[in-house]
Formats: sequence, structure tokens, C-alpha cells
Amino acid sequence: MRFLRTESGGYVLVVVLVVLALLSALAMRTASRSASGVHSVGLQHDDRALDLALEGGVARARWLLARSACENHALGDTRLSGLALTTRFAPTDGSPVAVRVVASGAGGLSRARELRLPAYSGDPQRLTLQPGPASARDAEISSSRDDDNHGLSTRAEVKNGRRMLIGFDLANLPADVLVRAARLTLYKNSGSGDISVHRLLNAWTQGSGDGEETGDGVTWNSRDGSRAWTVPGGDFHSESVAGFSVQNSDAEVTVDITELVSGWHDGRFANHGLILVGRNVTFMTADGPAVTRPRLEIDFSCECGVSCVPPPLPACVSDYSPDSNPWSIDLGGFGLVELRGLAALPAGHRFNASVAPAEGAWLALNRHGRLVMLADDGSVMTECNVSRGGDEPQGLTLIQSGLYAGRLAVAYDALGDDRLEMLDAACQTQASLPLNVDGVTGVAYIGKTASGSHEGRLAVATSGSTRHVRVYTQNAEPRVDLDVSGLVGDLQGLAHLQGSDRLLLADAISGAGAVVIDVVNGDGGSAANSYPIAALGVDAPRAVAVGLTSCEHAFGSPADNRLRALANSASVVAGATPGDSSCTGEAADEFEPMSYANQRGTVPWSGDWQEYADFGSFLLGAIRITLDGGALALSIENGASAPGILRQVDLSDYTSAVLSVRYRRERMKGPVAVTLEVSANGGTSWTQLHGFSGPDEDADYQLLNIDISAYIGTSTAIRFATTSDMHIQDRLFIDAVSIAASGCAGG
Repeated sequence: MRFLRTESGGYVLVVVLVVLALLSALAMRTASRSASGVHSVGLQHDDRALDLALEGGVARARWLLARSACENHALGDTRLSGLALTTRFAPTDGSPVAVRVVASGAGGLSRARELRLPAYSGDPQRLTLQPGPASARDAEISSSRDDDNHGLSTRAEVKNGRRMLIGFDLANLPADVLVRAARLTLYKNSGSGDISVHRLLNAWTQGSGDGEETGDGVTWNSRDGSRAWTVPGGDFHSESVAGFSVQNSDAEVTVDITELVSGWHDGRFANHGLILVGRNVTFMTADGPAVTRPRLEIDFSCECGVSCVPPPLPACVSDYSPDSNPWSIDLGGFGLVELRGLAALPAGHRFNASVAPAEGAWLALNRHGRLVMLADDGSVMTECNVSRGGDEPQGLTLIQSGLYAGRLAVAYDALGDDRLEMLDAACQTQASLPLNVDGVTGVAYIGKTASGSHEGRLAVATSGSTRHVRVYTQNAEPRVDLDVSGLVGDLQGLAHLQGSDRLLLADAISGAGAVVIDVVNGDGGSAANSYPIAALGVDAPRAVAVGLTSCEHAFGSPADNRLRALANSASVVAGATPGDSSCTGEAADEFEPMSYANQRGTVPWSGDWQEYADFGSFLLGAIRITLDGGALALSIENGASAPGILRQVDLSDYTSAVLSVRYRRERMKGPVAVTLEVSANGGTSWTQLHGFSGPDEDADYQLLNIDISAYIGTSTAIRFATTSDMHIQDRLFIDAVSIAASGCAGG
């Protein structure tokens, strides 16, 4: 494997240095103009230099708090060309931190900014995304077959006239974290050449085609089968976020895309995925084998003192009777016979140098100690051997939290006392714990329960003249002994139904099936439900597990050496909110950080803010981003040629929209100085919504809400336009702009 890293780790520091260099240049220019007698212009540039210094100081403080590992927050004073910058932190440990930045210039001028910023832990966590066909987004687009969709193709070619699009859902990345690193791994099918990675600028749909016209997905001409790209071949940023070379000898390539993922996460730009452009390389897609699907690994840090974890696993409805067999895996096809244990692995879990994909994975163990990691499509990801002489393995489970978190517990039916062995990700024994029982047939980790009873403990099954379920601590200290002889004829495995107080037991008596039992506050067990499973292809099961996110009941079927999943439509209670969340969205901008390209909310702006009749810069001119009351805001002043600023958004997926603006007037003298306008056609024609006028000014920011549903379209635009009645000292600050959209178009 080759790892190619773009130099992105110092991005924030580079921004700081650029800002400091700019303010130094402005300070020198100010001094020059003041010496020439252009006093008013000099004062204006003093203001700009101080504003830039503050922005640089804040960026420098953010950079430190991302790297100080929750302690010793401190920065030395900085002097550049007559400007002094001081930064103070209180407290100097932990988070959040009150930061005060002061910029001082010649003649006693100064600016101060106070704000609270988070500090981040130095111990990163990792989220691994390797989605399969059910949830992945990738596709090839081809100029020679410009209306064909390749959403379900197993390979994607990148060369002249062919490109690959990839999208990753970051929903499982906690909201308030710092992205420290992000690595994209691609698996090669064939070829060699140079590839560049670009940020996509518009939404697209994968589609259901395998090289034919389907009308439902992305093509060279269309982003979803009906709406055209602005430019055929995909709308993407011309500047690449990474570049790499693929050699003939490479099986896979990993490239650093930290800044891209960080920008998706913090809202600097919308997450429409990425596009690969280049020559003569064919990559595997998410519709190919599980081990060769595109993979994204994200290292992130939580705020100091905050435990940020991925969303919890769903709860399972534990007493359902299966009505379907959604999938099965032929274990005999790769020689895995006489199954004795089965365990579910969550997405991102590492085992024997392999990583479980987004749908998770399965571990299957036979009586000879062969332990195999399987993707849900049946492909073998890795394997190891855990045989122990004459002691037969009789079940395994993943311990998700507690003393042995991340370890596998394997139960052995030994010549003497049976035992549990705790194995690490390399299949090495870390602890061996005697159970003081005989005839062990299975083990299950008990996760989240409805009552809180037994959470983090281990349930062990035994079978002989009597059948028992025993609950142990992770140190193998017994807590509960349940005689289930009256419920199960031949107990050969068990699993916990997460979120409930119930266990699923596998009965190996032919035709008997499975039993769900209640474990009520540790006092006893009773049958909650039982169901025959032979009709669904499983008879006399010898192992059982429950899918961590699907809640499917998975059984080992010895009659045909298959792993079978059983389910029904009520098997998951995921805590979903009723209604279609795709029917609401928001496009927003708060001008923080200092940029015209910020993306906030779930609906992306179609491009940056565009000035006209002005400098075209967020730093200089009558329209610019500046500080107001300690926060960044859009400042609109009088200009020689009636300047303005506008931005566009595609609202065609919605039926209603409300525009909200937070504003503050300063020294406005009389008639309308600035108008707020809307266009349904990208600016061909405009309608005035509101006029900002005097004689008045605002001590605090005011909120303006206007219904713009009548202007919804693919090219809805808003603009702030100055008028000929704007006086030299009139000023309007815009602190935040948002468009809240709702209602699904077409239904």
C-alpha cells in the first residue's frame, strides 16, 4: 500500500501567517500614506490593519487550542511593523476558554476582541467509513456514453473523458469535534497514472444503472437523471485538494484529504463528495467485494472534558417472529464447517489487520479453532486460528465496553473446568478466566438493557443433563444462574438483544428453533417468545448472534453449512423521527470565518457571495467583512458606483422558503440607503423585499423574516444593493443570513 500525504496539517497556521503578512503590508502602506498627508485614507487603512490583526490573532488562538492537549494555553506577544498583538487565555487549562485578543497600532489606536473558544484533547479517536451497496455513493461518468448511468458498476475508470464520483455520509462523525486527519483509501483494479481529487460543488444521485440509461442517476450530462450539470462532466472546484500517482505495482493507494473532510464537517463547504480526474486507472467501487470498497478513515478529537462518541446502537424489538431470510452465506464454500460461534462486529472495528466496513462484519468460529471475519456479502476479509489442543471453542462475543473493551471473549469446553479467553485484535490471549462449569456452549456480551440490569456483563450458556444461562462479571465472577431446561432442549448458543432485558437462545433440537427469554432484574428467566426456524432454512442451529445495527437474528445452520439471517419489518427501533427530513433544509451564512465562501446549514449555496461595482474582496472596499461588537459581520457602506453583493441557491427541491436577516443600522440619515432584493431567475430581474433607511440607528441587531416562497427555483438569488441616497457615513451591518426551506417539491 502506498500512502500519499498532502501538506494540510499546517493549514490554519498558514492562514495566520498570511493574515499577519497582510496586516504588516497594510501597516506600512498606512504609514506611507499618512506621511504623504492623506490622513483620512491613512486612518481607514489603520482600521483595516487592526481588523486583520485581530483576525490573525483569533486564528492563531484557534490553532493553539487545537494543539495544546487541554493544558498550558499561552501565546507570546507579537510585533509587526508598528502593530502589537497580545493574546490572553482564561483559564489556561481545559475548555471552553475565554480568549482576549488586542491589536494596538500607532497613535494609540487599538482593537480588542473577546470570545470563548473550545480546546481539544490530544488523544484522537477514529471513525472508519467503508459503506457497501446499501448506503454507498459512487459512480463513473463517461463522455462517450454521456447519458449512461454506472451507479451499480463494480469498477470505475478514470481517464480522459471518464471520471469517478465518491460520496461519504458523515452523520456518524460527532458534531463538535476537531478533525485532525482524514485518509481516503482506494483499491485498484488495473492501470497506472496520475490522479487528482477535487471537491464537488453540486448534489448528485448514484442511480441504479450498470452502463445504461436509467434516468435516475448521475451521468456525464446530468447530476441526477433530470437536472444538468452546470458544466458537463461534473461541477467541481478547479483547484485539486490532493494529487497522487498510481504505480503498476500498487494494489491500493491512500491519500490525505484532511482539509476537504474538515471543511465538510465544519460547514466551510457543502458535502457533495469528491471527483477523481486523471488518466488510465480503474478503481473498485462499493458494489464490488467488501474488502475493496473505498474507505475513509477520520481521526478526530473531542473538546477537553467532553466524551464525544458516535450515535448509540439501535434498540431491538426482541420478541418478533422472523418472516424473511434476507441473506445467507455459504460457509462450506471456503471450508468453514462445524460452526460453534458467531459474533457481530461494528463498523470500523479492527480485527487481525482488517477493518469492518460501514455495514459491520461477522466473526465465524468452528470447532477446530478457525476464526474467520466475513463481510455481509460473504467475502472473507481475514482469519486466524484460536485452537487450543483438545479444548474445543464453543462460542465467542465482542466485549464493547468495560474491563476488556474491544477484546473477543472465546468460550472453551475444556478437559477440566471450562474457561473464557480474552483475545486482542491480533488473536493473542490477554487473559484466561475459569468459569467453574462444565459443558459450555456459548457466550454473549450484554450491552445496553432496558432496566440497566447486567449491562457490560457476560452471559454463558451450558448444556448437558440440565441447561443453564449464567451471568458473570468480566472477571468471571458469577452473578446469576438461570435454569432454562424447561425452555430449551439443547442450548447451543445465545445472544443479547441490545436495548432490552432479553436473550436469544438457540435450541439445537431438530424442529425446535429459537427461544427469547426475559432476564428480569437478575432474579430469573421466563420465556418471552419462541419460534420455529426450520421453515426459514435453519434447523438445529449451533451458533447465534444479533446484528448490531440491523437487529437481524443470525444463525449457523449445520445442515447446509450456511450462515443465515432472519428478520422482519419490526426488528429495529432506531429512534427515528417520523416524517421525511429531506423536506426541510437551510442555507445559511454568519460570515465566520472571514470568507465569502462559507456554507452553513444543509442546503448548499450555489456559489460564493459576489460583489459588483466594488473591489471584489471581503477585506477591502465599501462592502467587506469586518468586526462589529466583537463578532464578524458583513459591512455595507457608501460607494462611488452604488455597489452591491449577491448570492444564489437552488431551492427547487422545496415548496416554501423564509429568508431571515439579522442587521444593524449605523448613522443612517434618511431615505432608503440599502435594499434587500430577491430574484427567481439568477438575477435577470429583481424584486425589492425591504429597504433599510433612517434617520435611525440600532444599538442591537434586529431580525427580519420574509416569505420568499414565490421566488423558489433552481436559481433563487438574494442581494443587498446600495442606492444613490446612501450618505458618506451611512453603514449597514449584516450579521447572519439564512433561508429556511420546507415541503418536498413534487410530493
